[in-house]
Amino acid sequence: MSFGFHQRTNLATIALLSGAMVVGCFSTTGVMGQDKAPDLVPSLVHVSKAYEGSIAPTSDFVGTTLPLKRSVVGSAVDGRVVQLAVEVGHEVKEGDPVAQLLTKTLELELAAARAEYKLRDAELLELKNGALPQEIAQAKNRLNASEIRRDFLRKRFDRMTRLDSGNGIVSDDELQEVQSLLDAGEQLVSEAKEALALIERGTRPERIVAAEARVEQQKNLVELLEDRLAKYTVRAPFSGFVIRELTEAGYWLSQGGAVVEIIQIDEVEVEVYVPESYIRFVKVGEAAVLKFDALPDVTEPFVGRIVSIVPEAEARSRTFPVRVRLKNPRGDNGYLVKPGMLAKCALPVGPSKRTTLIPKDALVLGQVGSQVKQIVEGKVRTVNVQLGISQGSNVEVVQGLQPGDVIAVFGNERLRDGESVRVGKVIDPENLQAVAQPPTIAPAVSDGG
Repeated sequence: MSFGFHQRTNLATIALLSGAMVVGCFSTTGVMGQDKAPDLVPSLVHVSKAYEGSIAPTSDFVGTTLPLKRSVVGSAVDGRVVQLAVEVGHEVKEGDPVAQLLTKTLELELAAARAEYKLRDAELLELKNGALPQEIAQAKNRLNASEIRRDFLRKRFDRMTRLDSGNGIVSDDELQEVQSLLDAGEQLVSEAKEALALIERGTRPERIVAAEARVEQQKNLVELLEDRLAKYTVRAPFSGFVIRELTEAGYWLSQGGAVVEIIQIDEVEVEVYVPESYIRFVKVGEAAVLKFDALPDVTEPFVGRIVSIVPEAEARSRTFPVRVRLKNPRGDNGYLVKPGMLAKCALPVGPSKRTTLIPKDALVLGQVGSQVKQIVEGKVRTVNVQLGISQGSNVEVVQGLQPGDVIAVFGNERLRDGESVRVGKVIDPENLQAVAQPPTIAPAVSDGG
């Protein structure tokens, strides 16, 4: 017992002495032998500026999601369906085949027309090229032969004429026979000269024009059959999804017969009906924030743009149809927004006004209200702000900031009042507003203004 007590006392004494030495070292030399602790590295923040912009009060209107395009694809020709290449739910690209009709007879007609076209084209080429050198040589030889025979007959006729005039040895019949042979020889020489001249001059232009017309006619026939053959493959007029099959393999389709129904949803439109008392505040080309009850997990706002306002109200409800177009985001399971979904669309219900705006990302919710972290000469200053109406990614500041004030946007949650910071990226306020104000496009329908 005595030995254990003294041992514990010595251990405690050593521990106290060691602690005192450590404290003394820290009190006299600081950490790691330094005289004072080093300054902390200032936090890096991205900032923007409060700016003056236009904003208007909004209200949610219930609408229905519609596909951007809807088409019942029909057959352009009569024929029997050999294959239906798609099923309900299949995604197709523009130009993809959706059905194939029987084409055997038309393929045979096209093959015959192509052969005829090839023949007529060769005939035209032959006319344009003219005679071969060998043909010209043959014509010259025939002319030379006919001239030799004619000269021979002429000499014979002259000799017989001299004999007849001297002593009447040659009869009249013999003389007339030689005369006829000489006339025939002269005719052959004339024909041979004309034949040679025709060959050397080449084909008459009229024959070439006629041959060209025959070639063009046959070419048009081939193109007509090719175009007709292409129509036996029914293709998708645009990229989208098949939502309905309207025929089957083996069916006979008449011209215009329905094959499938396709919708395009890479962009969708939300149709809302706005009361007549608010329609004057809605403008084509302006942004509109959309919410979908079927997509509660999507945190980013859906922002579309107003593309059309029908300038005639529904007679019973006194509401005007308004179309808001939205670029449809795509997830792992296809496009997020589906036609037929219920949507809530925020549209202006009052006149717009010029006011101070900041991005919502700059807000820090405190215990006594909303705050922002203003950056003044590299230091943080906490400012309580009174907010007004919001629109898209922006919110109105009624009191607390002025246009041009620099505020922290990203990394502001951990900043403390008076803390030194390093300014990183200075974000243009117009870029912050880009989500809520997408580029204006030409409206599909006039707003009637």
